[in-house]
Amino acid sequence: MQLREYISSDVEQLAELFYQTVHSVNGKDYSTEQLNAWANGKVDLQEWNRSFLEHYTIVAVENDRIVGSIPKFV
Repeated sequence: MQLREYISSDVEQLAELFYQTVHSVNGKDYSTEQLNAWANGKVDLQEWNRSFLEHYTIVAVENDRIVGSIPKFV
């Protein structure tokens, strides 16, 4: 696994990772309606990109695929 700084081209993979994580990890504990309220798959990619760029964000990459991220807000 490689750790590196976020770049703007990561935003789509991070949005998809967020959606998939919410729906798979939390699927047994929440209804579909609740999951979709939390992560409906429709995010403002420009806003997400701006936020990731404004904060020091590290992404974890394995086999050319993003598997996690850590934004630093402090």
